[in-house]
Amino acid sequence: MVGCFSLLTSRRGRRAQQESENNGSNSQQQMVEVGRALAGEESSLPVPLLPAYSPPGVAPPFEAAELAGVLKDLHQSIESRIFGLSGELRQLSLKMFEYKELAFEERKTHDLFCNWFEDHFAKKKDGWKVTRHAFGMETCFSVEFEHRPKGYEGPLKTIGYNSELDALPGVGHACGHPLIAICGVASAIATADALVKHDLPGKVVLLGTPAEEAGGGKVILLKNGAYKGMDVCLMAHPGPFSTVGSSLAVESFRVTFTGKAAHAAAAPWEGINALDAAVQAYVNIATLRQQVPPSHRMHAIIQGDNFAVNVIPDEALVICNARAPTKPELAALLPRVKKCFEAAALATGCKMHVKTTMRYLDLENSTPLTDTFHQVMASKYDDVFDSVDMIGSTDFGDVTYALPSLHPLYSIPLTDPKGGANHTHQFEKDARTEAAHKKTLQVAVALALTGVKVAVDEDYAGEVRRMFEDWKKGRRSAP
Repeated sequence: MVGCFSLLTSRRGRRAQQESENNGSNSQQQMVEVGRALAGEESSLPVPLLPAYSPPGVAPPFEAAELAGVLKDLHQSIESRIFGLSGELRQLSLKMFEYKELAFEERKTHDLFCNWFEDHFAKKKDGWKVTRHAFGMETCFSVEFEHRPKGYEGPLKTIGYNSELDALPGVGHACGHPLIAICGVASAIATADALVKHDLPGKVVLLGTPAEEAGGGKVILLKNGAYKGMDVCLMAHPGPFSTVGSSLAVESFRVTFTGKAAHAAAAPWEGINALDAAVQAYVNIATLRQQVPPSHRMHAIIQGDNFAVNVIPDEALVICNARAPTKPELAALLPRVKKCFEAAALATGCKMHVKTTMRYLDLENSTPLTDTFHQVMASKYDDVFDSVDMIGSTDFGDVTYALPSLHPLYSIPLTDPKGGANHTHQFEKDARTEAAHKKTLQVAVALALTGVKVAVDEDYAGEVRRMFEDWKKGRRSAP
């Protein structure tokens, strides 16, 4: 995930708090009770969470009276399948940690997962299809599985999962992408197994996606049709705390200042100092910070080639990120940030060229998907997720604007909770631990249960889609 993590009360959290105060409801207890029902445990709720599903012309897979047992069996079979793969998933994760491949260079990682899926599933011709170099990207892969009950000719709900593959310069996999990768693998396999075991119609797609940290791999994949046909897409990200909040929209751009070289001692007045322009722009950004809301972020670095202390620099580069909680807020912020550069060019007499290199939308998690995931984690694993926003950005934000999606951040045990969060050497060490691995598998169980619910519960899937469409049309503040 581009950027660091910190806490900020989320838009969804503020809405939920206000609704709770208005209604006087005990939402925390209700969340736990619904989660118990989903896990097949004893609950005070009067009705099962997962109603019977009967495709047209096909006998229902189970009667309403059997639902409690089926729910329990679904959870148990999914959990058993995922934890049964623990050893192999652990080895995949540890190998990926060693590769540390940067954006668009994840060739070994791509082959690692493709080879594993082919050896375990595709070569056995049991319904799995592995596509290497998928959707026009060298280091993207796609794994698909579908199941049709005998006699069922209707459409299949398609459940998508996402595995991120890239590392960071200098600190390797300090954002925990190997855990994200195996979480997607585990959820996809368990979802497919559940469809077969209970003879339920559905399709599973796992995407291995490159270049999240830089390059916007998922933005490219969206344009290339990778997410087309999915009803939902799910993934999870390790971090220092557990939340299903939003993330910041971000635009990254590069500004090149061009001046004129001159001898810095003999005739500096004959030069036009590009480094002065870069420094002035940097100071302008720092000055602007006090005039923007605390939820906004602007940060930059200065780069240059062949600087010499006795030469007026004729070229300097500033790389800048501007972030805001929403797409409209970012659109309002960007002109103010870019004026910082224009003013620097004007003051120093330099020319400037701006190139946008990356643009990610804010993360908008589906409310029904969030609630189901919350419920499972709270009831089964005693992990209550907050609704605080993440002060970071991800290309999965663009996915959430295209289809109903879920991207929780889940906590892993940290050696240094205050100074060892994402994008630090210590976080990479902590993400390698057995404790982080176990937590990832628990999250994979919750994602898989959420995905299966979309596949088999028509009412739930319809609500997921309706809320998303209403949000896109401006009728709701959250999807």
